[in-house]
Amino acid sequence: MYEIIYCPNCLDCLAKLDIDIQVRITKKIEQLRYEKQRRHLHHGISIFVDQVNQYRICYELFEDSKIIRIDFIGNHKDYEKWYKQLI
Repeated sequence: MYEIIYCPNCLDCLAKLDIDIQVRITKKIEQLRYEKQRRHLHHGISIFVDQVNQYRICYELFEDSKIIRIDFIGNHKDYEKWYKQLI
């Protein structure tokens, strides 16, 4: 089981969303603790992405310390802006 930590800006983005979406996203983040299969954001980048409706959750996985750090939570439009900054 992994420990979940959040980047400060992720919590701000999550707080701005509707309550229903917040609940769905937090449930999905809790599921990340136990999931085995993960989808890479892009080949060669150690960031994974998961989807809840039109919203994206991007996170880094630290196997040695059993930590998942949530780096981004947002809709598809914000996700594209964030993604372009990485590449």
